[in-house]
Amino acid sequence: MGLKDWLAKSARVGAYGGVMGREAVKNGLALGRTLYLGHGTRATASDNFVFEDEDHMKPEGFTLYCADPLHMPPAEDSSELSKQTRAAGIALAAHCSITAAYNFMKEANADTFSRHMGDSTCTEMRQLNLDITFDIVNHYLRLPKLKLRRQRS
Repeated sequence: MGLKDWLAKSARVGAYGGVMGREAVKNGLALGRTLYLGHGTRATASDNFVFEDEDHMKPEGFTLYCADPLHMPPAEDSSELSKQTRAAGIALAAHCSITAAYNFMKEANADTFSRHMGDSTCTEMRQLNLDITFDIVNHYLRLPKLKLRRQRS
């Protein structure tokens, strides 16, 4: 019996979705905090938002927020950037689980999984009393998806 069959019959798809919702919050927060640690700062405003690495940041006058991983600054604060990176991290973790569900489960099971996962994600975020809301996470989940073509080999 495959994993997806066992989950559908034994653990119930909704319960599995609930577990994955909680994990999406936990792991998404970790991802968002890591993204936040990688940002750069400078004294004046800039039109540049994404750099390849620190070597590309420096000529533009930016310094890494976390230049020394052995002496890390806070991985989270009340700034808008911190909130957005954590929300985007949760959204990415949730999106990966939901996409896997629709790729490997029957549509009815994937719908149930996704519904329970969404409820669990909201509940977990409320219980953790985060300074971000599910509406912010949902904003990232609703961004238009790129359609990628599979290359034939």
